[in-house]
Amino acid sequence: MKLIVSMLVAFIVLSCEKQDPIADLAIPRVVALQRTDTFLLNRLDSAYVSAVSIDTSDRVFTTAEDEARLWDNWVEFHNQFASYLTSKKLHLQGSPQTFITLYCAASGSVDHAAYAFNVPIDSHVEAQYAALLEEFTKTHGLGISAPRPFSQCGTVGN
Repeated sequence: MKLIVSMLVAFIVLSCEKQDPIADLAIPRVVALQRTDTFLLNRLDSAYVSAVSIDTSDRVFTTAEDEARLWDNWVEFHNQFASYLTSKKLHLQGSPQTFITLYCAASGSVDHAAYAFNVPIDSHVEAQYAALLEEFTKTHGLGISAPRPFSQCGTVGN
């Protein structure tokens, strides 16, 4: 009888633990926003709280000091990524702007990245860009930790 009660308690505890909202989905590490199912993006957005948001009650970094550190790290991430693209000989014709969202673990490492260009890009060049973004984000994060997973987005380029 004690064994049955113990097993029942363990089942209830495990059932009540918060589940990862995206664990059941096969979401690639890097996705193109314009070709990604809105449902998947909504799941990512619900699992990763905005790093900084106009609504101060619903963001991860709340102090001016944390926001400044995040901004410095965000700029550094993009500078390093731009250098990485150059070192891999990928040059984007016309210097388009790229909108990027990084979905980060609490440690600041990148779990997923989503991107979109402001102009049409050759499909071969875009495939190279996506592959390099995936490769880069495996070893480069935002270098800032938070109490929970978070997302940060912005536009880079001209």
